[in-house]
Amino acid sequence: MPSLGPRDVRLAVLAASVCGTDRQILRGDRPDAASILGHEGVCRVIEIGPEVQLVRVGETFVCNPVNPDDQDEILGHSTPGLFQELVTWSEDELRRRSLLVAVDGAGNDELPFEVCALAEPLGTVLYTHELLAGTGEAPRRLAIFGDGSMGVLHALFAAEVCGASEVLLFSVDATRAAWLRTRRWWPRAVRVFGPDEPEPKSRQDTVVVCTPARASDAVLTRAVARVAPEGRIVLVGGVGAPGHPALPGMDLRVLRRTNVCGRGQPSIGRALSTEGKRLAVFGHRGTAARHLAGALALLRDWPVFREILTHCVPVEGLPAVLDTVSHTRRLDGVEYLKAAVRFPRAPSP
Repeated sequence: MPSLGPRDVRLAVLAASVCGTDRQILRGDRPDAASILGHEGVCRVIEIGPEVQLVRVGETFVCNPVNPDDQDEILGHSTPGLFQELVTWSEDELRRRSLLVAVDGAGNDELPFEVCALAEPLGTVLYTHELLAGTGEAPRRLAIFGDGSMGVLHALFAAEVCGASEVLLFSVDATRAAWLRTRRWWPRAVRVFGPDEPEPKSRQDTVVVCTPARASDAVLTRAVARVAPEGRIVLVGGVGAPGHPALPGMDLRVLRRTNVCGRGQPSIGRALSTEGKRLAVFGHRGTAARHLAGALALLRDWPVFREILTHCVPVEGLPAVLDTVSHTRRLDGVEYLKAAVRFPRAPSP
Protein backbone atom coordinates (compact mmCIF):
# COMPACT_ATOMS: atom_id res chain seq x y z
CA MET A 1 0.00 0.00 0.00
CA PRO A 2 1.55 3.34 -1.01
CA SER A 3 2.29 5.82 1.75
CA LEU A 4 0.12 8.90 2.08
CA GLY A 5 1.18 12.40 1.21
CA PRO A 6 0.93 15.05 3.93
CA ARG A 7 -2.56 16.12 2.78
CA ASP A 8 -3.93 12.77 1.62
CA VAL A 9 -6.90 10.91 3.08
CA ARG A 10 -7.39 7.14 2.86
CA LEU A 11 -10.88 5.72 3.32
CA ALA A 12 -12.25 2.20 3.52
CA VAL A 13 -15.40 1.60 1.49
CA LEU A 14 -17.98 0.03 3.80
CA ALA A 15 -20.85 -0.45 1.35
CA ALA A 16 -21.77 0.64 -2.16
CA SER A 17 -24.84 0.13 -4.29
CA VAL A 18 -25.25 -0.55 -8.00
CA CYS A 19 -26.98 2.22 -9.95
CA GLY A 20 -28.89 2.00 -13.19
CA THR A 21 -26.19 4.13 -14.80
CA ASP A 22 -23.63 1.47 -13.84
CA ARG A 23 -25.69 -1.01 -15.83
CA GLN A 24 -25.84 1.40 -18.77
CA ILE A 25 -22.06 1.89 -18.72
CA LEU A 26 -21.49 -1.86 -18.69
CA ARG A 27 -23.82 -2.27 -21.68
CA GLY A 28 -21.98 0.45 -23.59
CA ASP A 29 -24.99 2.78 -23.58
CA ARG A 30 -22.94 5.58 -21.99
CA PRO A 31 -19.46 6.89 -22.86
CA ASP A 32 -18.27 7.27 -19.24
CA ALA A 33 -14.58 6.45 -18.92
CA ALA A 34 -14.00 5.65 -15.22
CA SER A 35 -11.70 2.67 -14.71
CA ILE A 36 -13.68 1.65 -11.60
CA LEU A 37 -17.44 2.09 -11.31
CA GLY A 38 -19.53 2.89 -8.23
CA HIS A 39 -20.78 6.27 -7.07
CA GLU A 40 -23.31 5.40 -4.35
CA GLY A 41 -21.65 4.44 -1.09
CA VAL A 42 -20.44 4.99 2.43
CA CYS A 43 -16.80 5.17 3.58
CA ARG A 44 -14.79 5.50 6.79
CA VAL A 45 -11.57 7.46 7.18
CA ILE A 46 -8.80 5.07 8.24
CA GLU A 47 -5.65 7.14 7.69
CA ILE A 48 -4.78 10.80 7.10
CA GLY A 49 -1.64 12.73 6.29
CA PRO A 50 -0.13 14.93 9.01
CA GLU A 51 -1.42 18.18 7.50
CA VAL A 52 -5.05 17.10 6.99
CA GLN A 53 -7.62 19.17 8.90
CA LEU A 54 -10.87 18.51 7.02
CA VAL A 55 -11.56 15.01 8.39
CA ARG A 56 -10.48 12.77 11.26
CA VAL A 57 -9.71 9.06 11.46
CA GLY A 58 -12.84 7.09 12.31
CA GLU A 59 -15.33 9.49 10.76
CA THR A 60 -17.92 7.98 8.42
CA PHE A 61 -19.26 9.66 5.28
CA VAL A 62 -21.57 9.07 2.36
CA CYS A 63 -20.20 10.15 -0.99
CA ASN A 64 -21.62 13.01 -3.02
CA PRO A 65 -20.58 11.96 -6.53
CA VAL A 66 -21.16 15.03 -8.73
CA ASN A 67 -18.79 17.99 -8.49
CA PRO A 68 -21.09 21.04 -8.16
CA ASP A 69 -18.56 23.20 -10.00
CA ASP A 70 -18.06 20.71 -12.86
CA GLN A 71 -20.97 18.35 -13.37
CA ASP A 72 -18.94 16.25 -15.81
CA GLU A 73 -16.58 15.27 -12.98
CA ILE A 74 -18.47 12.40 -11.39
CA LEU A 75 -17.27 9.71 -9.03
CA GLY A 76 -17.44 6.34 -10.75
CA HIS A 77 -18.24 7.94 -14.11
CA SER A 78 -15.27 10.12 -15.01
CA THR A 79 -13.02 9.30 -12.04
CA PRO A 80 -12.42 5.95 -10.28
CA GLY A 81 -15.37 4.96 -8.13
CA LEU A 82 -16.28 2.99 -5.03
CA PHE A 83 -16.23 -0.60 -6.23
CA GLN A 84 -12.88 -1.08 -4.48
CA GLU A 85 -11.96 -1.64 -0.85
CA LEU A 86 -9.84 1.49 -0.36
CA VAL A 87 -9.94 4.96 -1.90
CA THR A 88 -7.43 7.77 -1.49
CA TRP A 89 -8.12 11.42 -2.16
CA SER A 90 -6.26 14.59 -1.34
CA GLU A 91 -7.83 16.98 1.11
CA ASP A 92 -7.90 19.59 -1.64
CA GLU A 93 -9.85 17.24 -3.89
CA LEU A 94 -12.34 16.39 -1.16
CA ARG A 95 -13.00 20.07 -0.58
CA ARG A 96 -13.05 21.05 -4.26
CA ARG A 97 -15.49 18.32 -5.24
CA SER A 98 -17.63 18.44 -2.05
CA LEU A 99 -17.21 14.68 -2.02
CA LEU A 100 -18.08 13.75 1.56
CA VAL A 101 -21.16 14.21 3.75
CA ALA A 102 -20.92 13.09 7.38
CA VAL A 103 -23.14 10.29 8.69
CA ASP A 104 -24.04 9.96 12.36
CA GLY A 105 -24.87 6.51 13.67
CA ALA A 106 -23.95 4.59 10.54
CA GLY A 107 -23.51 0.88 10.98
CA ASN A 108 -26.02 0.37 13.78
CA ASP A 109 -29.31 -1.50 13.51
CA GLU A 110 -31.22 1.67 12.63
CA LEU A 111 -28.88 2.60 9.79
CA PRO A 112 -26.82 -0.32 8.45
CA PHE A 113 -24.02 0.54 6.05
CA GLU A 114 -25.87 -1.07 3.13
CA VAL A 115 -28.82 1.22 3.79
CA CYS A 116 -26.56 4.29 3.95
CA ALA A 117 -25.51 3.49 0.38
CA LEU A 118 -29.05 4.37 -0.72
CA ALA A 119 -28.65 8.00 0.39
CA GLU A 120 -27.59 9.32 -3.01
CA PRO A 121 -30.52 7.93 -5.05
CA LEU A 122 -33.03 8.94 -2.37
CA GLY A 123 -31.33 12.35 -2.16
CA THR A 124 -32.07 12.75 -5.87
CA VAL A 125 -35.76 12.30 -5.08
CA LEU A 126 -35.54 15.02 -2.43
CA TYR A 127 -33.95 17.32 -5.01
CA THR A 128 -36.87 16.67 -7.37
CA HIS A 129 -39.37 17.72 -4.72
CA GLU A 130 -37.31 20.71 -3.64
CA LEU A 131 -37.50 22.01 -7.20
CA LEU A 132 -41.20 21.16 -7.46
CA ALA A 133 -41.83 23.22 -4.33
CA GLY A 134 -40.44 26.22 -6.17
CA THR A 135 -43.00 25.88 -8.97
CA GLY A 136 -46.20 25.86 -6.92
CA GLU A 137 -48.13 23.43 -4.78
CA ALA A 138 -46.83 20.01 -3.82
CA PRO A 139 -47.80 17.40 -6.42
CA ARG A 140 -51.10 15.67 -5.72
CA ARG A 141 -51.45 13.48 -8.80
CA LEU A 142 -48.27 12.13 -10.36
CA ALA A 143 -47.26 9.91 -13.22
CA ILE A 144 -43.82 8.33 -13.09
CA PHE A 145 -42.18 6.71 -16.10
CA GLY A 146 -39.49 4.22 -15.17
CA ASP A 147 -39.68 1.00 -13.18
CA GLY A 148 -36.15 0.93 -11.79
CA SER A 149 -35.08 1.97 -8.32
CA MET A 150 -35.30 5.68 -9.14
CA GLY A 151 -38.88 5.44 -10.37
CA VAL A 152 -39.87 3.32 -7.38
CA LEU A 153 -38.25 5.74 -4.91
CA HIS A 154 -40.08 8.68 -6.51
CA ALA A 155 -43.37 6.81 -6.25
CA LEU A 156 -42.82 5.87 -2.61
CA PHE A 157 -41.80 9.39 -1.63
CA ALA A 158 -44.76 11.01 -3.39
CA ALA A 159 -47.27 8.71 -1.73
CA GLU A 160 -45.72 8.23 1.71
CA VAL A 161 -44.10 11.58 2.47
CA CYS A 162 -46.02 14.02 0.27
CA GLY A 163 -49.39 12.30 0.69
CA ALA A 164 -50.19 12.39 -3.03
CA SER A 165 -53.66 11.04 -3.78
CA GLU A 166 -52.70 9.37 -7.07
CA VAL A 167 -49.32 7.99 -8.15
CA LEU A 168 -49.18 6.08 -11.44
CA LEU A 169 -46.00 4.13 -12.18
CA PHE A 170 -45.54 3.10 -15.81
CA SER A 171 -43.34 0.17 -16.84
CA VAL A 172 -42.44 -1.04 -20.33
CA ASP A 173 -41.87 -4.59 -19.05
CA ALA A 174 -44.88 -6.80 -18.33
CA THR A 175 -42.89 -9.11 -16.06
CA ARG A 176 -41.50 -6.22 -14.03
CA ALA A 177 -44.93 -4.59 -13.75
CA ALA A 178 -46.50 -7.82 -12.51
CA TRP A 179 -43.72 -8.28 -9.94
CA LEU A 180 -44.01 -4.70 -8.71
CA ARG A 181 -47.74 -5.09 -8.20
CA THR A 182 -47.12 -7.99 -5.81
CA ARG A 183 -44.97 -5.91 -3.46
CA ARG A 184 -46.79 -5.44 -0.16
CA TRP A 185 -44.96 -2.24 0.74
CA TRP A 186 -46.76 0.01 -1.74
CA PRO A 187 -48.92 2.79 -0.31
CA ARG A 188 -52.53 2.61 -1.47
CA ALA A 189 -52.15 5.66 -3.72
CA VAL A 190 -49.68 3.86 -6.03
CA ARG A 191 -50.82 1.91 -9.08
CA VAL A 192 -48.47 0.13 -11.48
CA PHE A 193 -49.15 -0.23 -15.20
CA GLY A 194 -47.38 -2.48 -17.67
CA PRO A 195 -47.23 -2.15 -21.46
CA ASP A 196 -50.48 -2.51 -23.43
CA GLU A 197 -52.59 -2.25 -20.27
CA PRO A 198 -55.59 0.09 -20.14
CA GLU A 199 -54.48 3.38 -18.63
CA PRO A 200 -56.61 5.80 -16.61
CA LYS A 201 -57.96 8.76 -18.53
CA SER A 202 -57.06 11.15 -15.74
CA ARG A 203 -54.29 13.69 -16.21
CA GLN A 204 -51.58 14.39 -13.64
CA ASP A 205 -50.25 17.71 -12.38
CA THR A 206 -46.70 16.30 -12.33
CA VAL A 207 -44.89 13.78 -14.54
CA VAL A 208 -41.46 12.47 -13.56
CA VAL A 209 -39.30 10.81 -16.22
CA CYS A 210 -36.87 8.24 -14.76
CA THR A 211 -35.81 6.38 -17.89
CA PRO A 212 -32.45 6.07 -19.69
CA ALA A 213 -31.58 8.34 -22.60
CA ARG A 214 -32.29 5.70 -25.24
CA ALA A 215 -35.93 5.54 -24.12
CA SER A 216 -36.48 9.23 -23.49
CA ASP A 217 -37.97 10.28 -26.85
CA ALA A 218 -40.83 7.77 -26.70
CA VAL A 219 -41.40 8.39 -23.00
CA LEU A 220 -41.53 12.17 -23.43
CA THR A 221 -44.26 11.77 -26.03
CA ARG A 222 -46.32 9.90 -23.43
CA ALA A 223 -45.35 12.33 -20.67
CA VAL A 224 -46.53 15.39 -22.58
CA ALA A 225 -49.79 13.64 -23.46
CA ARG A 226 -50.44 12.64 -19.84
CA VAL A 227 -49.56 15.85 -18.00
CA ALA A 228 -52.37 18.28 -17.26
CA PRO A 229 -52.33 21.85 -18.61
CA GLU A 230 -50.17 24.08 -16.37
CA GLY A 231 -48.48 20.88 -15.19
CA ARG A 232 -44.84 20.00 -14.62
CA ILE A 233 -42.46 17.55 -16.27
CA VAL A 234 -39.29 16.60 -14.38
CA LEU A 235 -36.34 15.07 -16.25
CA VAL A 236 -34.54 12.79 -13.80
CA GLY A 237 -33.25 10.16 -16.22
CA GLY A 238 -31.17 10.64 -19.33
CA VAL A 239 -32.12 12.77 -22.32
CA GLY A 240 -31.60 11.56 -25.88
CA ALA A 241 -32.02 14.18 -28.59
CA PRO A 242 -31.83 17.78 -27.36
CA GLY A 243 -35.22 18.61 -28.83
CA HIS A 244 -38.59 16.89 -28.89
CA PRO A 245 -41.46 17.45 -31.34
CA ALA A 246 -44.05 17.80 -28.56
CA LEU A 247 -42.03 20.57 -26.85
CA PRO A 248 -40.92 22.87 -29.68
CA GLY A 249 -38.10 25.29 -29.00
CA MET A 250 -36.81 23.55 -25.87
CA ASP A 251 -33.29 22.18 -25.49
CA LEU A 252 -33.89 19.35 -23.04
CA ARG A 253 -30.21 18.58 -22.55
CA VAL A 254 -29.52 22.12 -21.44
CA LEU A 255 -32.58 22.08 -19.17
CA ARG A 256 -31.45 18.93 -17.40
CA ARG A 257 -27.97 20.34 -16.78
CA THR A 258 -29.10 23.73 -15.47
CA ASN A 259 -29.95 22.67 -11.90
CA VAL A 260 -26.82 21.14 -10.35
CA CYS A 261 -26.29 19.92 -6.79
CA GLY A 262 -28.79 22.35 -5.31
CA ARG A 263 -26.68 25.39 -6.21
CA GLY A 264 -28.21 28.78 -6.94
CA GLN A 265 -31.79 29.62 -7.78
CA PRO A 266 -33.88 26.88 -9.43
CA SER A 267 -34.06 27.12 -13.20
CA ILE A 268 -37.45 26.18 -14.65
CA GLY A 269 -38.16 26.04 -18.38
CA ARG A 270 -41.53 27.23 -19.67
CA ALA A 271 -42.97 25.41 -22.64
CA LEU A 272 -46.02 25.47 -24.87
CA SER A 273 -46.65 21.95 -26.13
CA THR A 274 -47.97 21.21 -29.60
CA GLU A 275 -51.30 20.42 -27.89
CA GLY A 276 -51.39 23.95 -26.49
CA LYS A 277 -50.52 23.06 -22.89
CA ARG A 278 -48.48 25.54 -20.90
CA LEU A 279 -45.95 23.51 -18.94
CA ALA A 280 -43.03 23.85 -16.56
CA VAL A 281 -40.17 21.59 -17.63
CA PHE A 282 -36.94 21.10 -15.73
CA GLY A 283 -34.30 18.58 -14.77
CA HIS A 284 -31.43 18.27 -12.34
CA ARG A 285 -28.13 16.52 -11.72
CA GLY A 286 -26.28 15.67 -8.55
CA THR A 287 -27.24 16.34 -4.95
CA ALA A 288 -26.31 18.71 -2.14
CA ALA A 289 -25.33 17.83 1.41
CA ARG A 290 -28.83 18.77 2.60
CA HIS A 291 -30.38 16.24 0.22
CA LEU A 292 -28.12 13.45 1.43
CA ALA A 293 -28.70 14.34 5.09
CA GLY A 294 -32.45 14.35 4.49
CA ALA A 295 -32.23 11.01 2.72
CA LEU A 296 -30.33 9.44 5.61
CA ALA A 297 -33.03 10.64 8.01
CA LEU A 298 -35.72 9.09 5.82
CA LEU A 299 -33.82 5.82 5.56
CA ARG A 300 -33.57 5.72 9.35
CA ASP A 301 -37.17 6.68 10.12
CA TRP A 302 -39.14 5.33 7.12
CA PRO A 303 -38.23 1.65 6.60
CA VAL A 304 -40.31 1.45 3.42
CA PHE A 305 -37.49 3.12 1.46
CA ARG A 306 -35.20 0.21 2.28
CA GLU A 307 -37.49 -2.14 0.37
CA ILE A 308 -35.82 -1.27 -2.93
CA LEU A 309 -32.76 -3.19 -1.73
CA THR A 310 -33.56 -6.57 -3.25
CA HIS A 311 -30.02 -7.97 -3.06
CA CYS A 312 -27.05 -7.61 -0.72
CA VAL A 313 -23.80 -9.40 -1.52
CA PRO A 314 -20.23 -9.49 -0.20
CA VAL A 315 -17.59 -7.77 -2.29
CA GLU A 316 -16.44 -11.14 -3.66
CA GLY A 317 -19.80 -11.42 -5.43
CA LEU A 318 -19.64 -8.01 -7.09
CA PRO A 319 -18.17 -9.12 -10.46
CA ALA A 320 -20.92 -11.70 -10.92
CA VAL A 321 -23.58 -9.17 -9.97
CA LEU A 322 -22.31 -6.60 -12.46
CA ASP A 323 -22.02 -9.19 -15.21
CA THR A 324 -25.57 -10.40 -14.61
CA VAL A 325 -27.41 -7.10 -14.19
CA SER A 326 -25.72 -5.60 -17.24
CA HIS A 327 -27.98 -7.72 -19.45
CA THR A 328 -30.91 -8.94 -17.33
CA ARG A 329 -33.23 -7.77 -14.57
CA ARG A 330 -33.11 -11.00 -12.59
CA LEU A 331 -30.38 -11.94 -10.15
CA ASP A 332 -30.14 -15.33 -8.44
CA GLY A 333 -33.61 -16.14 -9.74
CA VAL A 334 -35.16 -13.05 -8.16
CA GLU A 335 -36.35 -9.83 -9.80
CA TYR A 336 -33.58 -7.27 -9.43
CA LEU A 337 -34.27 -3.71 -8.27
CA LYS A 338 -31.20 -2.62 -6.30
CA ALA A 339 -28.08 -4.40 -5.05
CA ALA A 340 -25.76 -3.31 -2.26
CA VAL A 341 -22.22 -4.59 -1.88
CA ARG A 342 -20.76 -5.17 1.60
CA PHE A 343 -17.06 -4.57 2.06
CA PRO A 344 -14.90 -5.76 4.99
CA ARG A 345 -15.50 -3.35 7.84
CA ALA A 346 -12.78 -0.88 8.61
CA PRO A 347 -11.30 -1.17 12.09
CA SER A 348 -12.77 1.22 14.62
CA PRO A 349 -10.40 3.98 15.76
